[in-house]
Amino acid sequence: MILVSLISTADTTDIVTVTRKVGNAKVEVMAPLAVSNYNKYMGGVDRHDKLCSSFSLCKAHHFKKYYVKLMLFLVDIGVTNAWIYYKKCNKELCAKEGSRANFFQSVAEENGKCKCKVGHVPQ
Repeated sequence: MILVSLISTADTTDIVTVTRKVGNAKVEVMAPLAVSNYNKYMGGVDRHDKLCSSFSLCKAHHFKKYYVKLMLFLVDIGVTNAWIYYKKCNKELCAKEGSRANFFQSVAEENGKCKCKVGHVPQ
């Protein structure tokens, strides 16, 4: 017997039929709607995690302070989301020459152009 714990405020308690692979056969089993929706949309989360892990500031550096690692994790998520949005809006440009490494390089170069001094607020 398999016990599955799941908390969801987005779905009802309806029971639906889902298909599971048992050995080489496909078997239909009853499952809560929340489980069905989770399996339906989990692919996007997996792709996002894969994209985050390939160019990760958070995983590439080690810090004693947890909040530095947390901040780098948030930057990783933001840059990955920016890449996904950029790729969605510029399909033909990304198909020709757009790699994620080039995108990240251009973001870093643009952010490096700031000539602000520490403690100085630009007018």
